[in-house]
Amino acid sequence: MRNHLAFLLAAVSASGASCGGLILPPAEPEVSVGEPEPDSAAPPSPPAAFAPGPIGMYRLTDVQYRNSIKDLLGSDLDVRFELPLDGQRLGFTAIGAASISVQGRDAEQYETAALNAARQVFATDARRTKLAGCMPAGPTDVACARRIIETLGRRVWRRPLRAGERDLFTTQAVDAARALGDFWAGVELAIAGMLQSPKFLFRAEIGEPDPGRPDRLRYTNHEIAARLSYALWNTTPDDALLDAADRGQLIASDGVATQVARLVASPRFRTTLVAHFQERFGLEQLKVLAKSTKIFPAAASSTLRASMAEESRRFIEAVVTSETLDDRDLLDDRQTFVNAELAKLYGLPAPVGTGFALYQHPANGPRRGLLGQAGVLAVHALLDATSPTLRGKFVRERLLCQEIPPPPASVNTSFPPDPPNVRRTRRQALEEHRKNPACAGCHTLMDPVGYGLENFDGIGAYRTTDNGLPIDPGGELDGRPFGNAGELAAALRDHPDLGRCTVRELYRQLLGHEETEGELPLLLSLEKGGRRLAPLVARIISSDGFRYAQKGQP
Repeated sequence: MRNHLAFLLAAVSASGASCGGLILPPAEPEVSVGEPEPDSAAPPSPPAAFAPGPIGMYRLTDVQYRNSIKDLLGSDLDVRFELPLDGQRLGFTAIGAASISVQGRDAEQYETAALNAARQVFATDARRTKLAGCMPAGPTDVACARRIIETLGRRVWRRPLRAGERDLFTTQAVDAARALGDFWAGVELAIAGMLQSPKFLFRAEIGEPDPGRPDRLRYTNHEIAARLSYALWNTTPDDALLDAADRGQLIASDGVATQVARLVASPRFRTTLVAHFQERFGLEQLKVLAKSTKIFPAAASSTLRASMAEESRRFIEAVVTSETLDDRDLLDDRQTFVNAELAKLYGLPAPVGTGFALYQHPANGPRRGLLGQAGVLAVHALLDATSPTLRGKFVRERLLCQEIPPPPASVNTSFPPDPPNVRRTRRQALEEHRKNPACAGCHTLMDPVGYGLENFDGIGAYRTTDNGLPIDPGGELDGRPFGNAGELAAALRDHPDLGRCTVRELYRQLLGHEETEGELPLLLSLEKGGRRLAPLVARIISSDGFRYAQKGQP
């Protein structure tokens, strides 16, 4: 009989399709998945006064959806649903979430996931009793159904239900229960319907008039609650946030500051902040990274990619949670974490035991920070070789926020083969390639930076020769010469664009949009407030940029 539940609820709801089970797309155009748009350089002369950014509508990302389901319905739920793909824009799924809609296949996936989640909750007495908070007197107990819908609906939709919404879902639950002769089956279908609603799948942040500032909008209390929770915890607001919103405490800066301090103190914030840098540095690509096992035999290991990702995760976490380290230490700190597999790749003594252990690279060693870690080096390389160009592009665009224009359409971007009977290092071949005027402009920006990492092969192992010839790891970064990877890390640490880029990337990801010209004064002030990462995030989230929006948008 359960196989017919969705059909029965649809029949019960036929006269009220607007109940929230209908999935509607946002007004913005869809972004192609996996094709981030190029970053835009900030104007050199920002306006004198701050003006807030745009309102938005954000579809829950894959991680946010799964986290939200577990926090709403039970931490022990199996959330391995097939979900629509995220869209990435400006390097972040949180920004792409503002530009993707729900298409036909997506709606089917969300329907299946919602029915699956609700079915798991109501399949056992323990789960449903814990969730419900009441025991029905019979199959059509309206009062108990209303209580469940009202209590859970507030958390699912991240605000109290309006009377009409509450009554509609209560009626659906009772009518379905009557048809099925099962109170819990009726409530199960009503909850599944709420989980398919755009009011759950999308965060609509449209603001309200600000009585004190008629020239702009302020986000509502419940919009702020959702913004805080998804920015800092990547999940739906907890009861403490919703309670503060119900009391009207989140439109004031001190109310926001109180909640920010609480959220930042949680281990969940640490996980979210680490994920920001994993995405910014492209480490999510390790899940699908392919390497030639003929060229790199170690890449045949089924666990190497996971080991690479775990090293970087632990290292980033150590830096972002430190009381003394900041964004510069991500690039040149000598600590890292290795297991036996990575120790072998790096030529280090194997740690005791089977897990990861803290390791301190020697002061005169070749490895520093993320640029010495196999995960970052492997992602920004080719299938069967290194790539000074890709690695230099990564440094320019993702660490310094400098835009590299795409090559002209008429230029052949394939790597030039070696002439017959001639051996060359990759550096020598690229220097020959740069003699082409059409290629010289961009390659001059990227290649001399990437040369500093040529001692690391396509999976991050150290080497001294390339194609049988000695490697020259010397290069130049914006007028500062360096002789090896360690000196490159030092040059990056001192680069004036590093701190600006850190602020900009965090601001974009936390607020879900590219900074506008009016927000540039705020970014400049944030740059002057210190570079430790957790406090920097707290300042961004507590700023007017997070609480206010432009007025007069379509």
